[in-house]
Amino acid sequence: EVSIPPGDPEPTEAVLRAIDRRDLAAAVVRVRIKLPAEAEPLLRENEIREALAPAHYIAAISREMENSRRPRLAGAAAEGLQPLEVLRLYLESRDTEAQRQEKIIGYAERLIAEEETAAAATPLL
Repeated sequence: EVSIPPGDPEPTEAVLRAIDRRDLAAAVVRVRIKLPAEAEPLLRENEIREALAPAHYIAAISREMENSRRPRLAGAAAEGLQPLEVLRLYLESRDTEAQRQEKIIGYAERLIAEEETAAAATPLL
């Protein structure tokens, strides 16, 4: 069993180190890897399987993804916020660069203005 900490740039190396600490000769092996979802694409299973070659049988190599917690606005805090305010809070929570934030907010402002113009030009039936 191997737990990969968040932010580990080489999760495969951590698994390989754990395998190296075991005597696999003639063993039936099950590998359980707990890792953050963002580390999953960095895991190289072919290298892990190569390291397990001395084992008699590989029963399983399983991955247990740990969901990263996403900040949420409480219901009362979110009430009354305008779409652009919510977008800005979202971008800040994702650590988006200020210059990129302003560019995205600018696009959103134009989209909202276009939608409002189109809605005003459409006659109600």
